[in-house]
Amino acid sequence: MAVRRRAKLAACSLTALMAACSSPSRGPSPLELVEREAARCETRLQASETHTRGLEGLLADARSQLTRKDGALQSCLTASGEAGIATSQLQAEITRLERQLEETRGQLAGERNQRQKLEGVLASLDRAVDEAGFWQFDPPELAERMRKEQSLLVKYRRAREMQDSVLPSWFEDADVRRMVEFEPAFLKQRIDETVRVVRLLRYALLRRSQGAVSYKEL
Repeated sequence: MAVRRRAKLAACSLTALMAACSSPSRGPSPLELVEREAARCETRLQASETHTRGLEGLLADARSQLTRKDGALQSCLTASGEAGIATSQLQAEITRLERQLEETRGQLAGERNQRQKLEGVLASLDRAVDEAGFWQFDPPELAERMRKEQSLLVKYRRAREMQDSVLPSWFEDADVRRMVEFEPAFLKQRIDETVRVVRLLRYALLRRSQGAVSYKEL
């Protein structure tokens, strides 16, 4: 671009020189005319170059701004991608925690139901102990009573075994020999009742050992 401008300047100077040489000899000399024209062309050239440099500066600024904006855009895209990944991971973690929470709630519900069932069983045992009158006994008395009932239970069961055996019962305990004469159905009933009494005594002993004096206090 600067070369073309200098060529134009030279052409202007040449044209001016030729015009001066062909005109009369009045006024400024041809050399003065050439110098004036050359000065005007140089001024225009400098202005053009200054304008060109200004345009080049503006272009450089525009390119710099474009580069910065492109970098900012890339950063935004990268951040957006990272944010998308982080959001996806967070959503997956939330889903996992929600599923774990539901499982935990289900387990707690099952444990509550089981506890209610156990509390119901304990309440039934407490009432049964109360109805049997075992709360009035101290722990040592309950232990002695339970020992006697357990001994009686052993004899009942032995007698029931002897009823199904061909062996004579004369060498057994007198109580066992007497029990062998019971009806099998009656003997079985006695066994079941004694088992229940032993269990209630064991439960009452446990409760009384904990300091309870009535099932209503438990």
